[in-house]
Amino acid sequence: MDYIKLPQDNIPLVLLGDVMQGLKKIPSESISCIVTSPPYWNLRDYYMPGQIGHEQTPEEYITKMVEISKELLRILKKDGAYFLNIGDTYIDKGLQMIPQRVAYRMINEVKMICKNKKKVGWLLRNQIIWYKCLTGDTSLFIKADGKYQLTTISELYNELNSFREVLLPTISKEGKEIWVKVKKLFSNGKAPVKKIVLTSGLIIKTTENHYLPVLKGTQAKSNRLYFKLQIEKVSNLKEGEHLWLNTHFNIDLPIGKQKDYKYGYLVGFFLAEGNFIYRKRFNKCSNFSMYALKRWALEKGYSSVEEYLKNRKEKEIVGIELSCGIKDEKKGYLDNFIHLFEFKQHKYGNELMLVSYGEVCNFIGKYIGGDTSHNKFLKNDVFNTSIKFLNGVLQGFLDG
Repeated sequence: MDYIKLPQDNIPLVLLGDVMQGLKKIPSESISCIVTSPPYWNLRDYYMPGQIGHEQTPEEYITKMVEISKELLRILKKDGAYFLNIGDTYIDKGLQMIPQRVAYRMINEVKMICKNKKKVGWLLRNQIIWYKCLTGDTSLFIKADGKYQLTTISELYNELNSFREVLLPTISKEGKEIWVKVKKLFSNGKAPVKKIVLTSGLIIKTTENHYLPVLKGTQAKSNRLYFKLQIEKVSNLKEGEHLWLNTHFNIDLPIGKQKDYKYGYLVGFFLAEGNFIYRKRFNKCSNFSMYALKRWALEKGYSSVEEYLKNRKEKEIVGIELSCGIKDEKKGYLDNFIHLFEFKQHKYGNELMLVSYGEVCNFIGKYIGGDTSHNKFLKNDVFNTSIKFLNGVLQGFLDG
């Protein structure tokens, strides 16, 4: 097979297609570092025939990962490193130990002969875990003074001293379910919080590292906004800058034109924070999403949302939304969303709401697929855009 010519600069090279076919095009011992995050077994559906993660059993999934590692070993340099981001899953409440089983088989089964006739294979150097700090409202199942109960981290922190003994369930090294005693709980204090007071009277409280859409300049003629918009870190906001909370306008999308960094940023930010509103699920939308959908239907000349939706395809996207945590001083934490392109207060209280349909909705849907916020993915069309657009997608996703 003829190998592809690898770039000698920092311009990325993207190969689309089956992973095994793509790897066979890469020269042997040509890659210094491999970082990959394949789909976990039996958790998501990317609507691709033969996709990784939709095997019948964990054993089939593990075998496929081991087969792929053979090609990865071939293209990796002698001093190279392979980072495999892989998750586990449960069957009948039993953890399958998929990452450990993949590593074990790679070490014992995958070998190759180098140019110097020496046999080489994989060596497990480390297992990197996700050290994740849980928030105070995270639910916990505990056994306190012999009684089982459901509580939260913050409640347990405040009430720990009132119990003689608190136990948490866990898994032993032998794979058995056991209960371990909680000796002490620590609090690292609160993260620095910035308060933003809007002219409407709404107060937003968020961490200083959060990002918000900020309008740079003025609104253009008619009710179109010619993308004078930036996503700014809260700690960088200055007095007089406008948060993007206007009532009814759309981005002037470059339909049919070359899309650049700022549009890629919008796609990436939506991938991290956004949600699609589908025809089949519109009844499960938030109160204000329904309000906006009804208004949109009336503006289009329909008598109701139901009539409007009857004229659309079964799986067609009817709306998009972006979320961002905010706090209203009087009402406490609300179920708020920043939805692109619309802001309105309604009878359920102050709710930050920006929502979009039509062109903007179709623009996002062209580049992002998936049914819910839990299984969104980038479509192939993303990789047919410019380098600037792709850089925007990456940065928008990281900021989101």
